[in-house]
Amino acid sequence: MVRYHVGVDVGKDRHHVSIRDVETNTYCKTVSITNDRGGFAELVSSLERLSGDKSAFLVGIEACPYGLNLSYFLMGVGFNLVEVNPFRAGQFRKAQGMKAKTDRIEARSVAAILSLGDHKPLSIPDPILDNLKELTRFRTDLVDERATMIIHLREALSILFPEFDKVFRQLDSSGSLAVLAASPGPEPLHSKRGITRAALIMVK
Repeated sequence: MVRYHVGVDVGKDRHHVSIRDVETNTYCKTVSITNDRGGFAELVSSLERLSGDKSAFLVGIEACPYGLNLSYFLMGVGFNLVEVNPFRAGQFRKAQGMKAKTDRIEARSVAAILSLGDHKPLSIPDPILDNLKELTRFRTDLVDERATMIIHLREALSILFPEFDKVFRQLDSSGSLAVLAASPGPEPLHSKRGITRAALIMVK
């Protein structure tokens, strides 16, 4: 049974952590830890002084890249974590009448909002799946970049070489790009040698 809700306000160099006793609806403490292994171990020690049972804690951490290392560390030692949307936590804070925004207040808001439930559980990702996701994102970026370059190429050709797309409708085809590499403008193609070279490229 969960006895303590732990809210983490994520920062680049330091995290602020607020611990709420669910049974008494009081806050035990708010601590500031460094974003490194020493700070993570300090937080675990603080939690273990309250209870040696890790299932007594539910840790809510803001969805932010700076919190990944802390998340993995806490899950690695057996704590249950959920992801908290920072915008939702901010709206909850305002609804509670706390208009001021400080690291301490933000950490308390994250701890308090855990009572509402409906948060995304966190787990240590499978390294293979994680790598596949990264490769997929990388491929998507490359595809988007390629599409942008084709648009720029079409715009440039419409000004410098307007005849080109009348012959090559697909500008990113191997033949089209090969002709452009050999003759980047209309002038080289006007010569007999240029026309012959372009024809040979197209045949290939």
